[in-house]
Amino acid sequence: MSDEFPTDDATAAYFEGHVHDYGQRRLRLAIDGIRKQATPGSSLLDVGCGTGTLLALLESKTGITDLTGMDVSTNALAVAEARVTCKTHKASILDPDVALSLAGKFDFVILAAVLHHLVADSRKRSRELVAMALEHAMELLTENGRLVIVEPTFTPHWAIDMVFFVKKQISRWATGRIEVLDTWNNIGAPVVSYYSPSELHDLVLQAGAQVTEAHNVESKLRSLPRFAGINGRWETTLIVRRSDR
Repeated sequence: MSDEFPTDDATAAYFEGHVHDYGQRRLRLAIDGIRKQATPGSSLLDVGCGTGTLLALLESKTGITDLTGMDVSTNALAVAEARVTCKTHKASILDPDVALSLAGKFDFVILAAVLHHLVADSRKRSRELVAMALEHAMELLTENGRLVIVEPTFTPHWAIDMVFFVKKQISRWATGRIEVLDTWNNIGAPVVSYYSPSELHDLVLQAGAQVTEAHNVESKLRSLPRFAGINGRWETTLIVRRSDR
């Protein structure tokens, strides 16, 4: 492992103690896209696999059995290994050594609700981390492999910026998640850097990828995001391949 890649220690620490099982409904289009492309012997890496919910779902829905999970949380990986038969890597997609050691090994790489957790001291730097993660993820693909991205996306731009900076400031003195009304309405840790559907699409193109499928499914806005000025929310699913292949 390289010690040079950028990390957000607070986010990593948060997920060491919070191993969420995310809803499966948001993953339907990703699963459909993978199932259409999968062939006997296909291999798949779930980056930020958490507790293995998606790995187990993919195994049952796509028939892929050559599964690998990657996460920064030892606790999450332990749960994933107990849930589904898979190889695991305790690693960050931001580590360039990961891209080198696993280059060209996977027919599918999936990033589900990961990119908005790649945060730095500014929104600009956070975008750079996302670009780096996308570039590394595409290096892991086989010649005809596909990168599958699932992200919650929001508009307008200024409101997303405000959410980032408010959570950044509050997390300086509040080390934990501060829930407001329910689990998914919260301030404080972890800090998140969300993107709009068009921003996410542009980041993928800038990373040297070609979008083969794009889906933006509008989702209901909760009260706290509306209060913060957010007026649109989508579950965005992108299936991409390297543009140089």
